[in-house]
Amino acid sequence: MREYPRRGGPPAADLGVDDPRHRSHVLVNRMYFAGFVLLGFFTLFDLFVTGYLVDATVEAVTLVLISILWLRLQRTGDLDGTGWAASAIAGVAILAVVLMGSAPDGVVAWVPLYPVVPFFLLGCRRGALCAGIYFVVVVGAFAFDLMPQAQGFAMPTVFNVGGALAGATAILYWYEHSRETAAAALRQAADTDFLTGVANRRSVQRTFDAEAARARRHGRPLSLLLVDLDHFKRINDTHGHEAGDAAIVHCAGLLAAGVRGEDTVGRIGGEEFAVLLPDTDAAGAVAAAEGLRQALEDRPVPWRDAALPLTASIGVAVLGPTDDFTTLFAAADDRLYAAKAGGRNRVVGPPPPTENVVSRQKVLDKDGGVR
Repeated sequence: MREYPRRGGPPAADLGVDDPRHRSHVLVNRMYFAGFVLLGFFTLFDLFVTGYLVDATVEAVTLVLISILWLRLQRTGDLDGTGWAASAIAGVAILAVVLMGSAPDGVVAWVPLYPVVPFFLLGCRRGALCAGIYFVVVVGAFAFDLMPQAQGFAMPTVFNVGGALAGATAILYWYEHSRETAAAALRQAADTDFLTGVANRRSVQRTFDAEAARARRHGRPLSLLLVDLDHFKRINDTHGHEAGDAAIVHCAGLLAAGVRGEDTVGRIGGEEFAVLLPDTDAAGAVAAAEGLRQALEDRPVPWRDAALPLTASIGVAVLGPTDDFTTLFAAADDRLYAAKAGGRNRVVGPPPPTENVVSRQKVLDKDGGVR
């Protein structure tokens, strides 16, 4: 399964809730509004109540910076840049208040809260990196006596702050690591065909959307193959459904082994598979389809003490200027049925010969159906 890039992209409103970027967008927005409220309150509080002008200035500048950062995110969708910048801004702001501010010891209570920002915005590993750097800076600031003597930081304060920061980092690391592992397992299960281990229809369609956008952006071709096993019903009727499952798994393995790393193989239902071929024109797609068809014909399904012959019919379509997944799928499906009508175990690519374009209703076989 392809990972979606975090750098650049659409706003959260244009993403499905199952897209990994959706959670990041939502977290950024919620953390921004929480930060906006907190910074706005403490800016006014320190300005008009405590009189801590340095603290109020730092808080006001931080409020402006995160607002600019949030507006940039809405325009660019750059989650990576936003996460790193927000982590840096939060860290510098907290240290600035602690090192230069006028508040007493209580201000260091904000220090252990810092790891929340990088862990939630950057994920487990990069969040741990930011929190580790921050821990070294904070402990170093205490160790080298960089705190104003007027604030009177006692040694118990130093140990408590360092311990709380380390504890918060450890807890957040455990939480984020567990969450990322569970989320990856759920995405894998949701995007994978349970029998074959290749992509399911949902995953194929989502990958198509990303690849089609890339193909149009860079003026590159994109092809789709629809592969359907011939006379599959006979295998089930003659050898049982376990043999049918073995045939499907065997087909999936041969298809996956016969394509490039950037290609996508998916099972879209029953004995039918789809293969997405980025950067592949009609001639290349037909050649690839012919290679897959030949591999299936040459390698029968190993079943107990027998070898079950297996062939497939393949329809090929190439992305056009106005095609979406539905129209491209329909074009490939028409050619798949043309391959069935032409005798099976063959490839039909674009443009299809007029005499081979047939409707589903006209294609019949001895099993009483097109399959």
